[in-house]
Amino acid sequence: AVVSTQSTGKVTKAEISPIDGMLYGLEKSGIIYSKKSFSDRFTYSVCCATAFTFVDRIRGLPNNVRLLQVEQNRIYALRNFGDNFIDFDTDKAIVSIASVGGTVAVVTEDGRLYRLTIHNTP
Repeated sequence: AVVSTQSTGKVTKAEISPIDGMLYGLEKSGIIYSKKSFSDRFTYSVCCATAFTFVDRIRGLPNNVRLLQVEQNRIYALRNFGDNFIDFDTDKAIVSIASVGGTVAVVTEDGRLYRLTIHNTP
């Protein structure tokens, strides 16, 4: 099989949004690009991410959060890309994140796998 992404650089993660059906790709540079179909060219969506994932309902977050975007040890819980909704710090830098059915798994820069639990603190 031959893979062609037509991105401006190397894509390190790709996901299809359950919200709008768009394809999203994260480059090693930290830029997230999007496109409507595999035959389209990527267009700039947002900068400065080390990881991202689309989410279902996650305990500890409002129901309208649809996306987790990571920049090192800061996680942004967003309604959509470019949103400035909720952010919080983690004690380790995250390089990969995934979510299914309300469970969030992260891989830290030291190669360890963790389940992300969100606690509301005053």
